[in-house]
Amino acid sequence: MTDLKPLPESGFLQIHEFAQIYIPYSKSSIYRLIKEGKFPQPAKRYSARRVAWAVQDLRQWMQEMGYEMSEGV
Repeated sequence: MTDLKPLPESGFLQIHEFAQIYIPYSKSSIYRLIKEGKFPQPAKRYSARRVAWAVQDLRQWMQEMGYEMSEGV
């Protein structure tokens, strides 16, 4: 079992930094949820194929979905 690092306080995360780590969804499931309007849109675009989400958007979505968030997560 690996130790789960807490979400950073602020900043941006790419999908591989949170998919199936902090939330139980694969990358393809997250993109499907975005298409359905059920997951936040990426907040930052580095290139055509590289995007990132604001940590505060991920935290808000996790709280709205009822995910337990321990201190620092």
